[in-house]
Formats: sequence, structure tokens, C-alpha cells
Amino acid sequence: MASRGNLIWSATPEDLLPTIIARQPVAFAARAGGLPSLWRRDVQVVLVPLEDLRDGYVLGDVHNDWLLWQSVTGRGLVTRLPTDVDVLANTMQVPRRGDGLVFRTALRRVFDLLYDERRL
Repeated sequence: MASRGNLIWSATPEDLLPTIIARQPVAFAARAGGLPSLWRRDVQVVLVPLEDLRDGYVLGDVHNDWLLWQSVTGRGLVTRLPTDVDVLANTMQVPRRGDGLVFRTALRRVFDLLYDERRL
């Protein structure tokens, strides 16, 4: 796992970016650094482009729609990327502390790179 800022990543946001831009499924984990190792828990995030599931009848037009799932609450939703992290997290009832803060921070870093690239 790579260390980036105060998070420890399974893959850095810079490593994830080309896969997301290519509209390929991606999964990563992040955890808070600086805590005793017994208290650390990975927060997992999965992003799957709905274009991969499109059949034209059930899903309709899903250009740039993604299924986002996270392990903090075990909930997911369909969204466009990039988007407002706090709105997503609140919709999935992710808390603003502990693992919820790790999720929000990690997703914000990934989305910030996507905004910088402006390619989705």
C-alpha cells in the first residue's frame, strides 16, 4: 500500500486516474495513517461504469453514469463522475468521522484529479 498524505492507499489516485478516464471498473482501499495498526481498517471503494452493463432497453442512456459502492455503510448509488463528495456521502449515510472521513477524503482526492483532467 502506498502512503499519500495522511492516507495509506492500495493504489494512489494518480494510478487510478487512467483507468477511470478509460471508463474501466476500478476498486481501491484507503486507511488512515498514524493510528496503531490494530485500529486501522481499510475503507474499500468500487467504481463501475454503467456503460459496461448497458443493453439499451433497461438502462437507457448511461453515458458517464457510474455505480459507486463503499464499505463504510455498505451502500452504493449511481452517479456521474466527478461530483460533489459530500452529497454522495450524505446520500449513502456515510458519517463525517472515523472511516467515513477516510472515505470522503479518499474520494475527494480522486475526484479532484478528475476535475483537473476534465476528461470525463
